[in-house]
Amino acid sequence: MEEDKVTALLVDGTMDKDAYKRSIEKIRNDKRHFERLLEQSQIAITGAFYETSEKILELAKNAESLWKMASPLERLKFLKTILSNQQLDGLNVRYELKKPFAVLAEMKRKDEWCSLIDEYRTAVLAICA
Repeated sequence: MEEDKVTALLVDGTMDKDAYKRSIEKIRNDKRHFERLLEQSQIAITGAFYETSEKILELAKNAESLWKMASPLERLKFLKTILSNQQLDGLNVRYELKKPFAVLAEMKRKDEWCSLIDEYRTAVLAICA
């Protein structure tokens, strides 16, 4: 797009050939630079996704044993990690599981859990961001 604008300036005589060549070279260098940045960012996001996903799955797999071995302070931290919208309703505590944990819980309940994988991935990526 930028190259088209510079080419139009060359064609209509507003820009000479040397300025055109410098402009095209700068545009292409900038494009390569931003493509490298995008690639590096995608690699970083992918790494963060797998690391976060692994931690979430490990936490989900070991939740019961972690809970039993945890101190009261660790249990509070654990609850803050997995729960949201906690409310006291008389003698009952109402809560929602945070997104990746809610999706995992739903996957456990459903036979057709494959459709939930994209939702889980999106939830983990939101945590990574």
